[in-house]
Amino acid sequence: MAHLMVFVVVQGIFWTYGTDSFEDMLGYLTDFSWIEAGNAANSPYANETTYGIGMVWGIAFTADFLYSWSYTLFPAESGK
Repeated sequence: MAHLMVFVVVQGIFWTYGTDSFEDMLGYLTDFSWIEAGNAANSPYANETTYGIGMVWGIAFTADFLYSWSYTLFPAESGK
């Protein structure tokens, strides 16, 4: 949960600097075609640096999220 909260807050800060309004942010949240574009110009990020950080962190977050939930969905047997 801590990783989720930090991820959401920092991504929100990055997107605040890269968009003009809350409506712009909602547009990016409803249409993910900007991910396929592969550059900061078509994304909610202000520049290539924040775009790169956001993309790498997003991949790491997704992997961590799936790995963590795998233990919730498929807990280890207690060995009894």
